Amino acid sequence: MRRECRLGRKAVSGIMLVLLTIGMLSLAFNIQPVKAEPTTIIVPDDYPTIQEAINAAKEGDTIFVEAGTYYEHVVVSKTVSLVGENKSTTVVDGNWRGTTVTITANNVSVSGFTIQHGHLYGIHLVYSVASTIIDNVIIQNDVAGITFSYSNSNRIEDNIVASPGYSYLDHSYGNVIANNTINLSLWYSDNNMIINNEIAEDSQYGIGISNSNNNTVQNNTISTGYYSAISLWEAFYNKIAGNVILPYEGTSIEVYNSIHVDKSSGNIIRDNLINSNYTRNGVSLVGNSTNNTIVSNTIAANKRGVFLWQSSENIIYHNNIINNTEQVHDISWDNPSYSASINTWDDGYPSGGNYWSDYNGTDLYSGVYQNETGSDGIGDAPYIIDENSIDNYPLMNPWSPVTLTVIGPWAGTELDKFLLVLEAFEEKTGINVEYVAYRAGELALILPSMFEVHTTPGDLIFMWPWFIKEKGQEGHILEVTDLVNESDFSLGALDPVKVGDKLYGGAYTGKVKPGFWYRKSFFEAYGLTPPTTWDEFVALLNDIAAIPGVVNPIATGDGVGWPLSDIVEHFLITYGGPQLHKDLTAGTVSWNSSQVKAIFDDRIVPLLEAGYFSEPIEWTTALNLWWNGDYGLYFMGNWITEMVDDPDDLGVFTLPGAEGVVFGTAYFFIPTYTEHMDEAKQLFRFLASAEAQSIQVAQGGHIATNIYVPLDAYPPVDRTVAEAIEGVEVLPDLDDTIGGEFQVIFWDQLKLLWVYPASLDQVLDTIQAVAPKPPTPPFATATIDIDPDTLNLRSKGKWITAYIELPEGYNIEDINVSTIMLNDTVPAELRPVTIGDYDDDGIPDLMVKFERAEVISYIIANINVTKLFEERFMTISLTITGYLNDGIQFKGDDAVRIRMPTPRGLYKIFPI
Repeated sequence: MRRECRLGRKAVSGIMLVLLTIGMLSLAFNIQPVKAEPTTIIVPDDYPTIQEAINAAKEGDTIFVEAGTYYEHVVVSKTVSLVGENKSTTVVDGNWRGTTVTITANNVSVSGFTIQHGHLYGIHLVYSVASTIIDNVIIQNDVAGITFSYSNSNRIEDNIVASPGYSYLDHSYGNVIANNTINLSLWYSDNNMIINNEIAEDSQYGIGISNSNNNTVQNNTISTGYYSAISLWEAFYNKIAGNVILPYEGTSIEVYNSIHVDKSSGNIIRDNLINSNYTRNGVSLVGNSTNNTIVSNTIAANKRGVFLWQSSENIIYHNNIINNTEQVHDISWDNPSYSASINTWDDGYPSGGNYWSDYNGTDLYSGVYQNETGSDGIGDAPYIIDENSIDNYPLMNPWSPVTLTVIGPWAGTELDKFLLVLEAFEEKTGINVEYVAYRAGELALILPSMFEVHTTPGDLIFMWPWFIKEKGQEGHILEVTDLVNESDFSLGALDPVKVGDKLYGGAYTGKVKPGFWYRKSFFEAYGLTPPTTWDEFVALLNDIAAIPGVVNPIATGDGVGWPLSDIVEHFLITYGGPQLHKDLTAGTVSWNSSQVKAIFDDRIVPLLEAGYFSEPIEWTTALNLWWNGDYGLYFMGNWITEMVDDPDDLGVFTLPGAEGVVFGTAYFFIPTYTEHMDEAKQLFRFLASAEAQSIQVAQGGHIATNIYVPLDAYPPVDRTVAEAIEGVEVLPDLDDTIGGEFQVIFWDQLKLLWVYPASLDQVLDTIQAVAPKPPTPPFATATIDIDPDTLNLRSKGKWITAYIELPEGYNIEDINVSTIMLNDTVPAELRPVTIGDYDDDGIPDLMVKFERAEVISYIIANINVTKLFEERFMTISLTITGYLNDGIQFKGDDAVRIRMPTPRGLYKIFPI
């Protein structure tokens, strides 16, 4: 607490001497004065008036005003906090002159006052930024309660503002006016938020928006405005949503400008309740207002539900238009000299149009043309407004807004980024979205049992790609092949959620592992440049190794092993190609194969032996050491752009010649059990779009899979990454895709290799022992008929004939005849071969022939001949196998009776 005190003349002289001495010492020793801490000044204890306290205050001080009435005209010209003891009993009274409180400084706070009796304004902010006016009573000011002039980013909250005129913003941007009792107008003011207010003071407008754009008016309750509750005049791209407009004498919502053309457009008016205004209009579109969206409102019990005056090209759907004296009225009906308003009154099929309380049609049919049997909640006949205006798909029941549930893994700042994307979808469609966080591991336990009983916890779910493929094939996940165009995405981005030609999931943004990061300032300081060939890469490592203070050219991150696997994958993709990465993931190429071993022998091991890589270091520690100059390069994913002090100092390059990169894409799907399939499809398309992914990547740390996201959508450092991987194939993380025991052993063996490069053969053999095995090829069971049914082993004929039938879904013409074998021993003859229906069953057969002598020789060599002579007949099974042209194997058996006539001299021929 600051108190006044009086000092004698001698004391003052002594103090001056001390100050003079200190000043001289400060000059000599450069002593810096200590900055005074903010203090609290009490009115009237320290100063009798608020203005005197402000004049005496330092920047940052708090002025506490005790209860009482202060007849002042306060000017706040410095950053201070004014705090009243009690807003009911701490009164600043302007005595009906001028403005009661004027704020010209930034970051001013005013709370806890009654501010009254200004001849002009209660509070006037003039060129003020980031000030707060909270929990005040601002009443009985002649012109306006609160006004803003060229004041930005201020917050006005929890105030009661009641004055004859309405408060207003003039050329003011980015302000928040929330939870007040107030009425308000905006003039030439953009990007403001007017939310959760009660608008009740009697005035011409409840909320007036003039020549102002991109403002949000949301969740307000309005019961005033003798002309309009909400008025837009020459206003663009404003959002009017979720407001409750109660009965009064006036037009509920008016979108109005001068009589000239196309002056108001792009506004969204949705989810408002406009009720019981019997004397005037619900929603008015006048004066050539165009391209506005009127959606999901309830417009009930008004004189006219929707009033139109030469306003066309607006979109009006999903509204409940109920019991208005006239549901729609167009001024051209009264005066043909005015042009008719031609607007769109539905959202197409199956989304539908509006609910009209006076629609008396039936719902017996469905489909785009309402000619398919079965109801669909849409009237079979259109709702005719006039010859220019038709709702083609009137709703049979009142529209109820849909809320989709999205399940994803994000929390914290990552979630904040994603929610902006969902908000854009809500803004675009009027569909509400709720987000629920679950980790993929938790979903893997929950979803299968829910799917079995045909239910789902969400309408769109982010999940592992292998899960999406597996459950898609089982019918639990919607096939989405027709929802997106695969050519819109990076090469390979959708492969992890495809089965054959069928697509079961969408690709969102993700984290990419592009290559080696470096500090631009480090490279510039030592004259280094990113390499374009392998030799240049090795030369770069040599140059970095020679820099004093550098421990190793490359920092090796570790923790549980994944940073090492990322480095190895990058080498395998670059020098073995993307296909090798896919084959290793699938298990069709061995880790100890010559192709894989050569990459380790020729590329990785020599770098390890030369000491170019550090020993494994915990990865965040390695990041800090690299950033501080202990290492020149660091291989890591693009998430490090959010982990360094100066992202603009980051550069990155891939290994020269890389044609693919590992991309940790976020994949999502639609369960077949969603109750909101059409809306879920809309969200699916949106998340896959360049529009949504541009919003996500603009916030940093993400790379888009949609190739139509422009490079200028990225922050500079992410733009570098996007440019570096442009045109290359994106691949899923190998060890994450395989998972399980393989992942653990893979990481452990790479750590062994890093510290003991001579162990390469042992490392690769150990990895191969737990690697995926080649999948069993697809198999088709064929029907085989061998002719003759009874084979005389002493016959002299030339051929044995076989007829092959394939099961449904296979084409007999696809059989590769050169692969057909009998009991894996006798090949089919290439000629003659014919296709027909030899058994007249309607299924085509392939006829092939085998050399009779070879077949008989095989049989004699593989049966008990003695038993055959004793029993004279024997039944054996012959198996015919082969492959289709696409690699699918077929196999079938037929039972054949064999006999061996007994000639004279039997035992001479067949000794027993």
